Amino acid sequence: MNALPGTDVLSLIGVALSVAVPGMVWAAPCLFVPASPTPFAWRMLRAWGLITLLGAVGVAFRALFLACCNRLTIPFDILLTCALTLAGLPLLPWGDADRLREWRRMSTSALFLTLLVTTAGLRWPSPSEWVLGGWDPGVYINQGVCVARNGGFQLEPD
Repeated sequence: MNALPGTDVLSLIGVALSVAVPGMVWAAPCLFVPASPTPFAWRMLRAWGLITLLGAVGVAFRALFLACCNRLTIPFDILLTCALTLAGLPLLPWGDADRLREWRRMSTSALFLTLLVTTAGLRWPSPSEWVLGGWDPGVYINQGVCVARNGGFQLEPD
């Protein structure tokens, strides 16, 4: 089965957005430090780390929740990502223009850094169907194939 041209690039962007966007919203209360003498680069790296950490926790939560419900598919993941992002919108500093401007500045920089790191991390080394290293990696691959085929951890009856 041949994939559509550009599908891999869209997949990389989708993965980066599914990590960064919920992380940007949920990290908003922690990104603003009033009158901070810290250079912008250090604040941006701190923001990126916090956004990536919260986004990765969100990805893990969504994947485990949907897999346990046997609904780990792209539409359900997008729906749950949107729901979690919308649930975090009240955390944004809507009433404070300075904090909102700082959040936008940090979040935009972190989003581009996340896109860059995700693209580099997922494109290199090239993916393979089997991980070398013994029994456990093979089991993990087989479990991943089971989730991909069935949408969850339950096997189809024979």
